[in-house]
Amino acid sequence: MHLSVPSLGARLAVSTLLVICLAVDHRANAQPADVRTITMRVAADESYRARTDWEAALRNTVQVVYHRLAKMVADVPIVEADLLVGFSGGRCEGRPAGGARPFDRFVMIMATCHETEPRKGYGPESVLSHELGHLLGAFHPSISVESVMHAAPPDLFDDQTIRVIRLMRNYDFRQGIMALDEATRRAWRAIYAEGHQRNNEVNPLVSAIANAGVELARSGKPAEGEAALREAIKIDQLLAQPHAMLGTMYARRGLLEDALQELRLAKSLDFNHVGARTELGLILVELGKDREAVSEFEIVLRIDPQMVRARVGLCTALARADRLDEAIRQGTEAIRLAPEDAAAFNARGFSHARKGELDRALLDYDQAIRLSPSFAAAFSGRGIVYRRKGDFDRAIHELDQAIRLQPTAWTWWNNRCFTRAIAGLEAALVDCNESLRLQPKSGFALHSRGLTYLKLGHLDRAIADYDAALRIDRKHAHALYGRGLAKGKKGDHTGAEADLAAAQMISPRIAEDYAGYAIDP
Repeated sequence: MHLSVPSLGARLAVSTLLVICLAVDHRANAQPADVRTITMRVAADESYRARTDWEAALRNTVQVVYHRLAKMVADVPIVEADLLVGFSGGRCEGRPAGGARPFDRFVMIMATCHETEPRKGYGPESVLSHELGHLLGAFHPSISVESVMHAAPPDLFDDQTIRVIRLMRNYDFRQGIMALDEATRRAWRAIYAEGHQRNNEVNPLVSAIANAGVELARSGKPAEGEAALREAIKIDQLLAQPHAMLGTMYARRGLLEDALQELRLAKSLDFNHVGARTELGLILVELGKDREAVSEFEIVLRIDPQMVRARVGLCTALARADRLDEAIRQGTEAIRLAPEDAAAFNARGFSHARKGELDRALLDYDQAIRLSPSFAAAFSGRGIVYRRKGDFDRAIHELDQAIRLQPTAWTWWNNRCFTRAIAGLEAALVDCNESLRLQPKSGFALHSRGLTYLKLGHLDRAIADYDAALRIDRKHAHALYGRGLAKGKKGDHTGAEADLAAAQMISPRIAEDYAGYAIDP
């Protein structure tokens, strides 16, 4: 591995990026044909630049690596960087530290330790060598092996690391892991199988392919993203993370049943996978399975009490289960942990609204929108509060904003459908049908359309939608109550009384809710 450093110049502006060249091989006596040139950008953050000698310290780190790993055969013109290396002056525990995702293009180096001196022979140059090794696919070998990949001096490369770096000499950082040919992948896996330090560490190749899959999906290529994640799963079928990523991807696409399957598999492979459990809980909330969601969020928070996203989800699930005081406490705690988190205010606003504290709910929704002006859920929540206050025009205006911001979210269409249904507007059916087109298995949307049909006097259609909602969730209180009303209108008083009683057992306040829906007797 060789390094060449061009002049940094007499001065550097705060935002200036330092550029160096890096060439990779494992021997100081490499021949010119053995040298791979990599261009690399180096950025120092504000805390690092606060040092009076920051330029000299950074240059010294690079120079040490340069001398330890030998000179590059010749200077190479720098056109565009392959890598970005960031230097931070933040605190570290006992020795410099760093971070890099394998086969990626980014490295962060914690270059200074304020309280203690680094171990002799181990400084930021060792971290740089270690993290650059990761970018080329090097991994932590068996703990018994001395290596820069185990915090040894920067010139101590074990045999496996040397072989990985040589194998990856032509790796194209700009195209990424998906451009790596199958023969090279097989060769890397053979080296990895010889004796890595597993200790719950993710297989670097699996991690890189899975991360690439997520990026492909985000860039509008969901089929390619799914294929990459399936490939990662095929390489290591016992690893939870690719299943969690795939489940999250399915959830974003509205494929909730597929998402549930992958996320449940992820948590079965790793009980403590808080990301999978949190995502699973959020989907369960969306599907109306609040009690199961509460269980997932409570497990997450026992593992990691600081997990704000799970606490926000728990707040919502508890509110939906009518455990309103608990929900508000969880929302308040989420706000304490993350006072700039709009979702925390939104969840507490939802809880206040469920409790009938409409003015408090409006304050929370207002704050959520101030923090995140494009937060569709907060506009929808505020619309529901205005609906409950009887201001239907303003309610529909708020729901219009939610749909404008997020037109593929079935929930906002459902909420506007429900609002229009209560207001007696036939346009409600259009919204309900769009909500069900986006999410055909939504018990909430089926209930909203059932209510619309009920108010329009189409009793058989109303009962059919309520039946469908109850097949999804047999304890859907609103579907039971609505079906009871429809049965009563049809003269089935025994069936009506049974449904109404069952609904009130689940949600004691439901008759009070329906009193405001202006349903003709």
